[in-house]
Amino acid sequence: MFKKFHLAPGQWQFFLEDKIILRQRLYAVVTFSLIAFLLIFAIVDRQGEPINIQPTKLNTPISVGGDSSLQVQMTSAQFNPDAHIAVFKFSATGIANDSVLTGDELKFSGKTSQGDGEIKVIPTLNNQWVVIVTDLDKTFGAIQIQANSNMPQKITPSSNVSSDFSSSSDSTAQASPKAIFSVIQKKISRNYHLKDQSAKQVTLSSIESEKKQNQQNIKNIQQQISSANQLINFDNQQIEKLQQNTDSITQDEANKRNVTVDNLRNEINSTNRSLTDLNQKLNDANQETASLNQKKNDVESGKFKFPDIQKATKIK
Repeated sequence: MFKKFHLAPGQWQFFLEDKIILRQRLYAVVTFSLIAFLLIFAIVDRQGEPINIQPTKLNTPISVGGDSSLQVQMTSAQFNPDAHIAVFKFSATGIANDSVLTGDELKFSGKTSQGDGEIKVIPTLNNQWVVIVTDLDKTFGAIQIQANSNMPQKITPSSNVSSDFSSSSDSTAQASPKAIFSVIQKKISRNYHLKDQSAKQVTLSSIESEKKQNQQNIKNIQQQISSANQLINFDNQQIEKLQQNTDSITQDEANKRNVTVDNLRNEINSTNRSLTDLNQKLNDANQETASLNQKKNDVESGKFKFPDIQKATKIK
């Protein structure tokens, strides 16, 4: 062991007793190295998951508003580390699932667990919003987007006006329920093609995405219609075959054939009802495509009036 350090047995005592300055320097170097390592580790791992923030699962509806009149869900969350930008997509439904929302019903705000950022909210299609967060810190840690309802709280009529007035004032003073959507930097989906865009660009992109989904929906409906027609043709052929050569069969076979024919006719009637529904869905989908094409043309020509974009705010 002594040969390894090139010190003779007698030299160890000399080192311990007479090399105090050298020993102190060694202690200082080791201590400084340890502190530097811990600092570097803390900086690198600063984006670690905040223990008090749980990520929100995509496509999870959350009620917003004093009377829970809105259901909001985050449908997409993506982050581009190179551009320091995150893009979130939201959709909402009213009390009735077919309610059309103009974009003014919700107000979005946000904050990060590290650093600053700037939030921009763009209502795009009906019932859909895109939230863009730019100028993110390299290690922002987590982002929380908060959705608040802009819709006035509904008042329930009552016979006692005076007592209701005071309870209504109290309810007005209370903050409306809000929805908070959280993402963690380590877990958010990466998309290195994301970039900051204008309201026009974001809207056109949303229209194209919606058109692709609608075209796929049309294709699926058309396949279902084709399958339904094939089933009806097959059942008619089966009925025709079952009605042939009835003179050469027994009464029991004839009875069984009649039951089978009745079942096939019932199936044809049921399939025809399904066809009616499918054709209506196909008509609605084709009208949706026509509306999207018209909206695209209006946006590109400048005819389309964008909803007011909510003011960008710093998030801290």
